[in-house]
Amino acid sequence: MPCLYCSEEGFSIGHHGACIHCNSAVCVAPGGRRDRRFHGENCVCGCDGLFCLKHFVAHAQDEHGMADGAACFPRLWTRIGIRGIRGGAALRARVGSPPEAAHDATEFLNTIRPGHEALRQAARELPGVAREYPEWGNRGEPKIIFEPAFFNDAVAETVVAQAADAVGAAYEGRPDPADVADL
Repeated sequence: MPCLYCSEEGFSIGHHGACIHCNSAVCVAPGGRRDRRFHGENCVCGCDGLFCLKHFVAHAQDEHGMADGAACFPRLWTRIGIRGIRGGAALRARVGSPPEAAHDATEFLNTIRPGHEALRQAARELPGVAREYPEWGNRGEPKIIFEPAFFNDAVAETVVAQAADAVGAAYEGRPDPADVADL
């Protein structure tokens, strides 16, 4: 069975297990994609449960009392942070593929900071710039998708800064940075 997320993106990548929360097939790092994307990780906080992109943050918060997913899922947290840096920088410089850059920045905003729940409020205040995509969020709420026009210079710069901070959080307290170095 292929990874659910890869299938939705047009790829046929084998899965490495199923998310404990939703039982969706997910791929983990190192994945089989040339772009190095992966969509799940085993929790490193002792429970070793496999969680998907939609549910890893809620698991870290609800089961381990963490503020975010950096400590429990450093590889996934870092991968999303790196994509946020790349996406925000490409949008700021107005280079690269705007849809891919907007996708990477939007994934970061929904998943890590500020998170999809905060974005749901913003989407109501920004008609025509943001829209909801059904059944995505950490607890099943809709994902918020921003149009490329939303990412003005200030927003793009904020995404880059926040994503860099998130990557740093994944390394914080890690005795061996090699744990996430191959991402």
